[in-house]
Amino acid sequence: MIGKLTGTVDLIGDDSCILDVQGVGYLIYIPLSTLEKIRSTPTLSFYIETVVKEDSITLYGFITPLEQTWFKLLRTVQGVGARVALTLLSTFSPATLYDVILEEDKHTLVTADGVGAKLALRLITELKDRLLKSPHLKGEGSATSHTSFPMGDTSERLTSLEKDALSALENLGYRKPSILKSLQTLRALSSPPETLSDMIRLCLKDLSQT
Repeated sequence: MIGKLTGTVDLIGDDSCILDVQGVGYLIYIPLSTLEKIRSTPTLSFYIETVVKEDSITLYGFITPLEQTWFKLLRTVQGVGARVALTLLSTFSPATLYDVILEEDKHTLVTADGVGAKLALRLITELKDRLLKSPHLKGEGSATSHTSFPMGDTSERLTSLEKDALSALENLGYRKPSILKSLQTLRALSSPPETLSDMIRLCLKDLSQT
């Protein structure tokens, strides 16, 4: 059983990468948030979760033990397979998932691809009590409805100014998950930008630092 792999990122796909470990290339499926990080850090260690089926062996990689733990936890819910669990971790951070489930926020959960109303309810029903007994699963930081938004379909959650900034930055070649993180950072400022030019300028500054 593979528990951890350390190597050089050789190729990056839409939801995966090939990690070169001493000449052997491992195809590893990873959350979108990790894809952004490996673009600037080519040598990484991944905590590996191996999913074995009759016709395939698939590796899922996480750069933190907390994400790996959440991956395992989500898969204990009926109807949540490996791909849906990965999608949830691509859409929400562990802290956001923790808060959303405890708040029984079905409307936010269904913004993740592959999660319908019934599955959202099942996630809440089966995980809420377990999360209450495991506060460490929240990790660092907290997601609040006033300063953050999930990384899925955010078209209804962005202000018109944020939508314009998102469109402009995507046209400049930046990836949507990175832009959304920068917009979230700006929301937390004591004096958020009030004009499109200021918002784009501050986003570009944040993107250059990350």
